[in-house]
Amino acid sequence: MRGRVRECLESEPQDLEQIRSLWVEAKDPTGSQNAADKLDLLLGSAKPFCTEEEFLAGRAEAFAVLNKSGFRAARALAIAMHDQFNVRAREVEELESSDRSIAYAGHPHFMYWIGLAVQITSIVLQVGILALLTRGALVRSFPVAECGLMF
Repeated sequence: MRGRVRECLESEPQDLEQIRSLWVEAKDPTGSQNAADKLDLLLGSAKPFCTEEEFLAGRAEAFAVLNKSGFRAARALAIAMHDQFNVRAREVEELESSDRSIAYAGHPHFMYWIGLAVQITSIVLQVGILALLTRGALVRSFPVAECGLMF
């Protein structure tokens, strides 16, 4: 923009129409968009992170704020909505990825396999304890003095 203004002012036969168009563009840097269009663009960025109902409710609230308090307040609300929905979407994504890493907890036979794993673990522990007890009983039955073992 500055470059175009400089070029326009440095040109010898200054074009009044070009100066006017640059003036209009400088006054409204977003072009011909009005406040409602700008707000719609801002709100659109939150759409991937929320449901359609949430989007429509937030849009209605933002336009109510626009009509009551102006663009700055509506813009602040739209940005806050976007941030809130974005954070929630990230949290949901993290929960879903952690659920997937817990061996598909939603699988219909998940509880069966967990129960089976608990039973197998219990049996292994019982066998291990039994082996330790048996080994201790066998060791105690040996003549300790002859083996040189100290218990």
